[in-house]
Amino acid sequence: MACAATVGAVRPVAAQPEPALAREQAPTVWTDAEVRVRARRVALRVRRAEQALRVAQAGRVFGQLPRVGNPTVGVMALPGFPDFGALTYAVSLALPIDLAGVGRARAREAEAGVRAGAARLDAERAIAEAEARAAWVAVGVARSLEVIQRARLASAQEAETRIEARLAAGDTTALDRAMVQRERAAAEADVARSLRMRREASDALRMALDLPARSPIEVGPLGAPSMPTADTVTRTAAAAGTRRGEVRAAEATAAEATAREVRQGREALAPLSVGLEAQQVAVGPQETASTLGMSLRWELPLARRAQGERAVSTAESLAARSDARALQRVVSREVEASAARLESALAELELLEQRALPAAVNLEQQATVTWTAGSLEWFRVQEARRERLELAARALEVLREAWQARIDLDRATGAEP
Repeated sequence: MACAATVGAVRPVAAQPEPALAREQAPTVWTDAEVRVRARRVALRVRRAEQALRVAQAGRVFGQLPRVGNPTVGVMALPGFPDFGALTYAVSLALPIDLAGVGRARAREAEAGVRAGAARLDAERAIAEAEARAAWVAVGVARSLEVIQRARLASAQEAETRIEARLAAGDTTALDRAMVQRERAAAEADVARSLRMRREASDALRMALDLPARSPIEVGPLGAPSMPTADTVTRTAAAAGTRRGEVRAAEATAAEATAREVRQGREALAPLSVGLEAQQVAVGPQETASTLGMSLRWELPLARRAQGERAVSTAESLAARSDARALQRVVSREVEASAARLESALAELELLEQRALPAAVNLEQQATVTWTAGSLEWFRVQEARRERLELAARALEVLREAWQARIDLDRATGAEP
């Protein structure tokens, strides 16, 4: 389905190629699929999420640490002054042992953090893809709008030439000349506006795709987006709650907070230190005695409540789970709302293409023929032309809205290219 929109008929948003350039200077023509793939790979927000995921993956090292910690060495020397009989030397070697399983708790917490980071990465990829696609559509719309406005300008210039000839022959008035001059000036301004819109959209697409500032940007022909069936919308709305990255990130964040609360509880139990003791004691002026033994040490207090840290982690877990439940409801509604917007936009676009624009073109043609025959005032022709151009521009806007609804639908369903 494509819109008609020029003096006769123009396919909307079918990007027209620039004049022939050298092969090495030819612009890159971006398709929807290419935009989606590159945005998910190179967008700044995606790279940041990838780095955050790598940080979370580095936390797995905590779970690989042994249950027996680094040994501690103690040395004691009592010179026996002034009582030589109290001369004592002692050496101890102690190993802290994790009896509470803090390492395993850290490993589970790290894995939950990795799952949360991976889900956030998926969410950022979906956002980056949607932003890039919206910019891609804007480039195509601006390009087609420029075609329409240039056609309007050419028509205004032709009408001005005709009016000048008729005015010289005394067949029209200065009022008609003033009207076509105003029409030409307005068309020139609209052409300038379409050029500005195209530059802004191209810059947005370069940013979204991480392209050099002056790299050429062109898009392929942009027709109407497809509409999924009602059954497909129903199924995707039901499954969106488990596919969306935001929902999975919230669930993983809740699991991470729960694992952190468990780890904090186990860290509250002080580790046991098992020591090997060696001691040498003076038992006479020239005689000493040595002994070996074992020791057990605990940090006091033996157990802490850690109620502050655990309370915060519990609250974070509850908040994340509540957020996940709310997001599950929201995303299913987003699917249905986006599908409804897409359906209504496509219906309006079809009416514009099949009925409104052809009727407007016919009216303009009939008005032009009648004016040429001298049976109609010029402002009637100008009015018919303005209505046709407004309908053409409206068709482009509806096409953009249809694409935006499709983009929102794909993001809501978690669909990947």
